[in-house]
Amino acid sequence: EGMIRAIRELADKTDHLIVLNSRAIPLLRRAYGVTTERISVIPHGTPNVVPARRPIVRKKLGIEAQTALTTFGLISPGKGLEFAIDAVARVAASHPTLHYYILGATHPNIIRQSGELYRDHLKKRAADAGIEGRVHFVDRYLSLSDLTDWLLATDVYVTPYLNANQIVSGTLAYAVAAGKSVISTPYLHAQELLSDGRGLLTPFRDADAMASNIAFLLDNPARKTDMERRAWAFGRTSQWSEVAQRYAEVFESILTAGRQYSAEDKVFKSRFTYAS
Repeated sequence: EGMIRAIRELADKTDHLIVLNSRAIPLLRRAYGVTTERISVIPHGTPNVVPARRPIVRKKLGIEAQTALTTFGLISPGKGLEFAIDAVARVAASHPTLHYYILGATHPNIIRQSGELYRDHLKKRAADAGIEGRVHFVDRYLSLSDLTDWLLATDVYVTPYLNANQIVSGTLAYAVAAGKSVISTPYLHAQELLSDGRGLLTPFRDADAMASNIAFLLDNPARKTDMERRAWAFGRTSQWSEVAQRYAEVFESILTAGRQYSAEDKVFKSRFTYAS
């Protein structure tokens, strides 16, 4: 209730709002009374990657002979990683080069609450399924350079997240911008970002369906290549330079619509809110 009240107060005091996902617009309109004219959609910014470096990166990481399925980000139970592990177990025998890399440190809040209990649970899950040698944990914060390398090395990216209302995922945005084929549960950001053939949606908490989707992509290279091409083309619009230009255009349009700059206090009178 306090969060709802705070957002309403922000919306009332804001001249213009920027959202990262168009699915936020109906929510802002219904719940907070924000008119569509006061909202702009600008995608989550993403780094530029150089696909030609992929063979070099795969050799550096020692995975030239592998088919790499990856997930990255701060590890927490809401990520649904156990379902991805179960899915890998179901296709491991028919895809002997498939390896799953879980990249990233455990979320600090989870560490404070329960230590590495969730990560240990995931390791046990892989061991119980007989694929402990096919599931790898890169347990550290990744620099942007390291992250870009892993994305280049990736064959299929997966986000098995459990929160249907998750409206933004930076990790998903990065993977799409890197031109990866993506399999994801249908949370709000994935619904938008993976539309038009840019990825496959798989039901929540359904390892069997996820396994089928993984096998489908690996067994249909033409479909996988087409998905990567579509993702790469879409990702050109979310590079940081493009996103910065979009923000500048929005700022300029609001200022030229009648907002004034105060020489006395050296601040813009126009107010902006960034809503993810």
